[in-house]
Amino acid sequence: MLIRSSIFTALSAATVAASSPASATTYATQKFECPVGGEKFKADVVLSNITFGQRADGKPYSPLPVPPIVECPENGLLLIDEEFSDADLLVLGNAVHSEEYQAMRGTETPHFRAFWLKKQLGRDPTSQLSSLLQATWETDENYDRKVRYQARFIAEATGWKASGDDQEAWFWFNVRAVNALRELGYFTKAEEHLKLVALPENLPESPEAAQNGKEFIDRLSALLKDKNPLAEPANLVPSEVAMFRCVDPQPPLTPAETSVCAQENIQNLIREFEFKPKGGKMLQGATAVRAANTELRKQD
Repeated sequence: MLIRSSIFTALSAATVAASSPASATTYATQKFECPVGGEKFKADVVLSNITFGQRADGKPYSPLPVPPIVECPENGLLLIDEEFSDADLLVLGNAVHSEEYQAMRGTETPHFRAFWLKKQLGRDPTSQLSSLLQATWETDENYDRKVRYQARFIAEATGWKASGDDQEAWFWFNVRAVNALRELGYFTKAEEHLKLVALPENLPESPEAAQNGKEFIDRLSALLKDKNPLAEPANLVPSEVAMFRCVDPQPPLTPAETSVCAQENIQNLIREFEFKPKGGKMLQGATAVRAANTELRKQD
């Protein structure tokens, strides 16, 4: 299914920005010299940002959910590190001048190209998967590319054999891989892999992280049982986001979502919610939620 820029994201970002005493995201222009080719240029860098929860795939609810990467305008090199070794620069020089990379500048997102460069450099799997996961976030508007990136992420995450210090990262990336399988509709494969991920020896070491992991797995498992492929199911998003789906579900709620929507905290959020449509009067409660949902969908 096509995962579009969320009505919930738009409303939540606007709400946070309006309530913040300062701009939620700030930038500064800095000077750069491309380490390959020596091109001098200026680019905006992020000084501050704010996030408030995340989707089931880990994408933050934020005015700037996917961080930009500084890119050399001429050759397209992405500055994925602050400094590069001589060996790195040799690899990067060959990589960015290749026909494959230059073609990708017109077809692939920055974070996917960052993943590709990290693979050329032999960066650790955690770094590679971080870029690849963010690439799936930044292509919500392009269905075919989204599916392709999710499939690549699943293959990379499930094919990673990690242990020791990497175990917690392996756990969370593989939980995200299960979620990607769910969003793509591969519910049986997702259930099979989730059984492996949920084994006691695969959970994070710290009790708190392990408990968080178990809770996420339980909610994800319920969605798999319901065969729910939504990117923003009510039981795996912040309550402030879930209330929109609870009041105006399109498509209908599945059992796991219905249970969450009945919880007191979400019902209280719905009752207290206020929204003033353009040219209309202030509304409150479920009527306000529906009006906000309708108005912002028109902008989407």
